[in-house]
Amino acid sequence: RRWRTRADLYGQLLQARKYMDACPLETAKLQDFAAEAGVSMHHFLRLFHEVNGVTPLQYLAARRVNVDAQGGSC
Repeated sequence: RRWRTRADLYGQLLQARKYMDACPLETAKLQDFAAEAGVSMHHFLRLFHEVNGVTPLQYLAARRVNVDAQGGSC
């Protein structure tokens, strides 16, 4: 899939992050997040880190800690 603009790609990354935020305790794989963004796993990993400053797995681990500390669940 060819992106028209970088903004389109960032929009897809945001969709993937929303997917991660929806239920951080759910077992999901990097492939699932990359598919949500419409890019390869390697590309997703690189772009996610570029945009968010952490890897997707670091982001998800932090989200899980926050949800667990708040006593939340999916």
